[in-house]
Amino acid sequence: MKRTIIVMSSLVILSCLLGSCKKKDTSTTQDETPAPVVNPLCDGNGSSSYFPLVLNNYWKYYFVGQSQEPTLTVIGTNTYNSKSYFRLEDNTGLMQVSDIYLREVSSSHDIMAYNSSTNSESLYLPGSPTLNQTWAYTSSISRKVTNLSATYTTSSCSYTGLLEITVSVNGSVTDKEYYKKGLGMVASVSQGIFGGMTFKIEALSLK
Repeated sequence: MKRTIIVMSSLVILSCLLGSCKKKDTSTTQDETPAPVVNPLCDGNGSSSYFPLVLNNYWKYYFVGQSQEPTLTVIGTNTYNSKSYFRLEDNTGLMQVSDIYLREVSSSHDIMAYNSSTNSESLYLPGSPTLNQTWAYTSSISRKVTNLSATYTTSSCSYTGLLEITVSVNGSVTDKEYYKKGLGMVASVSQGIFGGMTFKIEALSLK
């Protein structure tokens, strides 16, 4: 009996020496890998909206070659024709999207703009855009989807999968705008006689 116990003890000791008696591994497994840190400036807030409209959201832009830093802020709401619109204000008045009233259609994610001169609304951004989709924004301004996967680079982020909107006034192209889902407008680049007026996103706050 003693001999049996001695043999079994020897086997246990040998097994431990060979490494089978290891401590339980308490290190992080693959399933416990922390989620990657999301940068809202580059990645947005994860929503399906091309223009996240929430009170106090703001987008700050670098005006290339200029000292001004326009900040577009959602400052309140107004109701027109029984529909609620968010009012966006630009602190410098330099951007074409300043002092504009927008709302999002929850079912389609279309962004609609209210036109005070006609007391009506027009499509501003389609929630499900199609290439070359074109529509009249006002009697003289048209908007067109010219790229569904555009790229744009700023000093902080390299954006991909952007929606490119080309704006024309009386048939002449004046601007190209770039939007990212869950973020809003990444950049606006003026064309033609306004060439050189470029705004690039540099900071934001999204809810």
